[in-house]
Amino acid sequence: MFAHGSSPGAYPAKRVGRTSIVRLGAGPFAGWLANRVGSKVPLVLGTALTAASFALLAVAHSQEWHVILAVLLLGAGIGTSFASMANLIVDAAPQHQTGEATGMNTIMRTVGGAFGGQIAAAIVTGHVIAGTGQPAESGFTTAFAMGAIALTIGIVAALAIPDPRGRALRLAGRAADTPARG
Repeated sequence: MFAHGSSPGAYPAKRVGRTSIVRLGAGPFAGWLANRVGSKVPLVLGTALTAASFALLAVAHSQEWHVILAVLLLGAGIGTSFASMANLIVDAAPQHQTGEATGMNTIMRTVGGAFGGQIAAAIVTGHVIAGTGQPAESGFTTAFAMGAIALTIGIVAALAIPDPRGRALRLAGRAADTPARG
């Protein structure tokens, strides 16, 4: 799976650090895109990029470039999604509840990450090479596939989020259609 029989946990940190570099550019990109089409589009795009990262690792991970590409997709996806989600929450929450809404997002993200990590660990440890106790490749591919499936469900959920810009336009349209009383 990885060069010289190493596990993903031994993959050099300097290569994985590319995720952070890409995330730095993805946030401003999400803001730029949101100014043009609303925050829902970058949320869906970011979630799709993250799903593509996991799907790629589920099917292609034998070459270093497979992992590098997946890491770049992951960084772009997470950076774009997180920036967009914050904007959607601020747009949807009443102004006096913005702090509570963004705090709840942080809590749910943390809890989701903790559960997701534990589920992936359970999948990996459920697939070991007989007699060695070492994780088998099938555990990693299954965990990545399950992550891709969960993220695909996230894409569907993101598509169901009402567009705050559309709501504002509908309300403005109703106001314009209502005859003045006088």
